[in-house]
Amino acid sequence: MIDKRDLEACAALAREVTRMRERLHALQSLAQLGRITGGIIGGNGAPLNDSTGEGASAITDLMARMQGRIDQYAACARRVESAIAGIDSPCQRDILRMRYIDGLTWEQIGTRTHYHERWCRALHQRAIAPFSRPAHTQPPTAG
Repeated sequence: MIDKRDLEACAALAREVTRMRERLHALQSLAQLGRITGGIIGGNGAPLNDSTGEGASAITDLMARMQGRIDQYAACARRVESAIAGIDSPCQRDILRMRYIDGLTWEQIGTRTHYHERWCRALHQRAIAPFSRPAHTQPPTAG
């Protein structure tokens, strides 16, 4: 059974992978620009000495780190998706997927669902109730 910390960790990985993809795209764009202008611009704005070597190395390093994070995220997303599948309400499942698998903000979730952000949060609170309870506690039984 996963808990709320697991859900948050998956969302953080989703956001990290998104940021890495954006950085990779920026590096690739700079590399393309460098081919056109004859040099690649580094992270500090200065041209790199070896445009093909340093630029390619930065891209390769980022891609390797990104692949490791994608693998972690994929495993996490499978566990979260399995847990979310147990939620009865399709709307609540969608909100949990958007929040914890897609890593979306409340504003983005509201836009996609056409619900007010506060209503999305309320649905979210209902949906995560089973994940917020300690696994070792059982509901009270009649005597």
